Amino acid sequence: MDIRLLLVGAVLTLGACDRIDPLSVTESPNGLYVIHDSLGTRTERRFICIRPKKDPSCSPSDADVIIASVGQAVEANAVWDKNSQVLIRLSSGKVERAARTVLNGNVSIRIEK
Repeated sequence: MDIRLLLVGAVLTLGACDRIDPLSVTESPNGLYVIHDSLGTRTERRFICIRPKKDPSCSPSDADVIIASVGQAVEANAVWDKNSQVLIRLSSGKVERAARTVLNGNVSIRIEK
């Protein structure tokens, strides 16, 4: 196979990826966990990940909550309601995926519309 075809394929694949830009990182009141709130630059989706404080990873493929725009920008606010509960207030957008609990059941997620 021609190496040029492989390079073109790699460039097209990378161009189709939805790079995410971090919007905020919010630490839990007990200091154990963080909420990573990010925006997909190409699709304008919101990606929300709840992780241990020492784990900075958040990607579209492993996001705990994904919110898509529906005609306008996604308006969502993710906050700690308690040490072990994340509250996501959704003003606009459509929830595509949302886990009920994360981190082996240690943190629950609640969405209010």
